[in-house]
Amino acid sequence: MAFTVCGVADRRWVAYAFRDTDYDEDQDMGEFEFDYNGMAADQIAADGARPVNANHPVWNPREYYLMIVSRKLSQIVGEWAKLIRKLEKGIQKHVDGPPSVKTPSEGSLLNDDVKATFDRTQKTLLFLGDLHDALLRINEAWTQFSSTGGDIGYFHDFENVPQVSQIQCQRLLHEIKGRFDEFKDLQRRLGTLVRSCERTANILQLRITLESNNTAKLSGSIAELMVAWVSPVGIVSAFFAIPEPFVGKHRNGKSFAGAILILMGVMQLLIFFSKGQLQPRYIFRKVKDMKGQLQSRNLQLQETFENLRRGRLSRADIDATLVAADTAAADA
Repeated sequence: MAFTVCGVADRRWVAYAFRDTDYDEDQDMGEFEFDYNGMAADQIAADGARPVNANHPVWNPREYYLMIVSRKLSQIVGEWAKLIRKLEKGIQKHVDGPPSVKTPSEGSLLNDDVKATFDRTQKTLLFLGDLHDALLRINEAWTQFSSTGGDIGYFHDFENVPQVSQIQCQRLLHEIKGRFDEFKDLQRRLGTLVRSCERTANILQLRITLESNNTAKLSGSIAELMVAWVSPVGIVSAFFAIPEPFVGKHRNGKSFAGAILILMGVMQLLIFFSKGQLQPRYIFRKVKDMKGQLQSRNLQLQETFENLRRGRLSRADIDATLVAADTAAADA
């Protein structure tokens, strides 16, 4: 709604309003709207539940302005509250229901579901960001209006204004402040939703990265298997398929198997070299790790032998005590 009041004096002013008809329950104005007898609804101040009789107008322009602002803010706060409640339910369902962060799909559809959830979360974040910015602008407008030196000072000067209008203006200002307190609470709730979606997006991003890494590792393992074990058979088979004069006369099962084993060994060495596993630093670290593992196992074996030895000594002491007791009983 766009609303303004202009005039030259407290008794000579006009109010203009342009309102979205989607929220106007009575869009058409009939002849009864201009009836000076009985009830004639004020179309600017009307909010459905609290009609205002235009035949008994509010004469003070500041009181009328504050009344309109308070009534429309009530409607606006209600619309924002319904929207945020709907978003809270939808986001909670999005987080809890499959496919989601807590209960992702299993099997081959896991990665696709995670990506779809991630895309939906990103779109939700963009939408929540726009809403949060809109609420931020609303609250900044009130902060500027109510600040020291702001336009609220216009409603503190009530010279030549009836006491009733002064009291009414103070009450309306208190109502308006309460509406903006509700706006701040809605902004906090919206900020909570933004942070929740950001956490969800981060978790999904990590999961997608993990899935990509696992896929890359699997592809690398398959490629390594092909190079180290399958390709030697194909290379040797192709080599042995060359005509006799080029290959030689010693083509039999042993030479075929030997050539495959030699080529597999060469391929494995190349794979180790490409991974840096033949570098002295890597070998030294591996030897050091193996040495540490052997020392740990030796310590465990020593502890086991020591426990067994102590158990045997304890058993021998018990047997000796029992024999001494039996001897003493026999002497008695």
